[in-house]
Amino acid sequence: MAEGTERLCRYLEETEVNACRTEDAQNRITELRQLQSGIDESQVTEHVQILAAVGDETRYQIVQILSEAEDELCVCEITPLLSVSESAVSHALSKLTDADVIDRRKEGRWRMYSLTDRGKAIVQALEGSV
Repeated sequence: MAEGTERLCRYLEETEVNACRTEDAQNRITELRQLQSGIDESQVTEHVQILAAVGDETRYQIVQILSEAEDELCVCEITPLLSVSESAVSHALSKLTDADVIDRRKEGRWRMYSLTDRGKAIVQALEGSV
């Protein structure tokens, strides 16, 4: 029995069966693989990219600022609130836009930013978890 299977067998003995056989462990692995087969790998990749986008302090601060704003904000309104360079803010805004967490639109020579529905859902989910 492989190490992972042995550990699974010990778990099954303690929780479900009196004496775990290799067959019991294999049946449980088959059940678990069926669970795993329901996972959409492309969705996993997309979700990881979204989490990576908001998983940086500067980017998450931007998300929080936009969440608190009643309307969209210009990059020139966001930059003074953060203790990073203007280019770092631009880079953060670009990553958040690419992940569809924020929207960007051009108004004359200014770029305006707001949260997307996805961005609002992320903030709501995080606020609800605390």
